[in-house]
Amino acid sequence: MNSENSKWHILCEKDVGLFSLIQQVIGHIPLALMNNRIPVALYRDQCCYWTSQGYMNADNVWEYYFEPIIADKPASSLNNEILDHIKSRPPHFEYPGYLINNDVFVTNNFGNHKAFKGQTLKIPHQWDDPDRQLRNRAAKIIADYVRPRQYIKEKVDLFFEEQMKGYKVIGVHMRATDVTDVDEHNIHRRRSYSFQSFVEQIRRHLEEWPKARIFVGTDSQKALNGLIEIFGERVIHSSSIFHTSQDLAGTGPAGWVIPGYLAEDSQKAAKNGEEAIIDYLLLSRCQHLIHNGSGLARTALLKNPKLPHTNIHSKAAYFRSLIHLGNGELFKFLKFSYQHAVHELKKPVKRLIKWDQP
Repeated sequence: MNSENSKWHILCEKDVGLFSLIQQVIGHIPLALMNNRIPVALYRDQCCYWTSQGYMNADNVWEYYFEPIIADKPASSLNNEILDHIKSRPPHFEYPGYLINNDVFVTNNFGNHKAFKGQTLKIPHQWDDPDRQLRNRAAKIIADYVRPRQYIKEKVDLFFEEQMKGYKVIGVHMRATDVTDVDEHNIHRRRSYSFQSFVEQIRRHLEEWPKARIFVGTDSQKALNGLIEIFGERVIHSSSIFHTSQDLAGTGPAGWVIPGYLAEDSQKAAKNGEEAIIDYLLLSRCQHLIHNGSGLARTALLKNPKLPHTNIHSKAAYFRSLIHLGNGELFKFLKFSYQHAVHELKKPVKRLIKWDQP
């Protein structure tokens, strides 16, 4: 497809989780449309979901799972001149992006740079969950521009018809493969996984809905097995790829820390991405969502702004843990806070990227 005479807003990948990439698209759509540019997700080999073999007849991670953001403008619409320029000068996530020319803007910033203030949707990705106003705005964007491919919709609809239709369903998303307690330097993820807290919240909702089913999306086989052991046949799930090894952490293609089981095999990672999208869509159709701090759960909240939810990992709960000196958490909090402050003060200017209002 010819890309001549088109104005582009090109979103490039980072070495992060799939739902951070999805939220990047959601956040940037208003900015692209405001500037009459065509948004396109060009997610290639610098994220762990990309595989050189391609996936489901697509060679771009976004299009593994979703229709092109604009239906008749897939990533293949971009000409070689644009692609070569991006390859030679990839955007840096700490900067807003740059203009190749008056018609082509390139970025891989999440959308929360101060230069974008008031122009992008600022989606929380640390402690906070999206508020109702943000969820309402994002839901409209998702409906119009974040459209799963037909093969995914068919799998979601089939599972829903067979396992969820006619039941109250408690959705549970358990992110359990953060490098918790020992090595995780992101304060908002420390101590984020508490199996017992999930169990307590599920039991609380079963008091209200005693015949409810429990749909579980998780990255941990151990966590899933634990819920099945307690709640039995009412637990349902659709995924088959889980973390099972002792190595919680792995390294992505750009050297960033990612869950270990995603670093093992790129084709397996691509399949895991499909399963995660299916989990997200099914969780968004539950009657209540119990979750910790994860992009997948928060994207389900964005898709369905009426979905009630409970976040078991609050900032208050974490900071209360600091007063229990025996667990060593206060020392780790001070250590990682200091390291983060030093990083911000001494951060090198890796490249000078000109910012022009797109």
